[in-house]
Amino acid sequence: MTAEASKVIPQFALDKPNQLLWRDESPIKVPPKVFQLLAYFRDNPGRILEYEELLDAVWPREFVQPEILKTYIKTIRRLLEDDAQT
Repeated sequence: MTAEASKVIPQFALDKPNQLLWRDESPIKVPPKVFQLLAYFRDNPGRILEYEELLDAVWPREFVQPEILKTYIKTIRRLLEDDAQT
């Protein structure tokens, strides 16, 4: 198994060069910052990521309110068809 193949989300795969999320054979366009956040989650499995780390990773030279992460995480959950309740 290649390193890239080991980073596949069940049913989904990230295509970093083209900034696409693939579901099976269908590409899904993802807004750039949402894609960056999703890629950061994928590249940092198995550990707790603090708000500040995520903000620094996605918005390194910008000031944004931490609440934006909640909105982006909701978007990611919707794209991955992940119900926060389950």
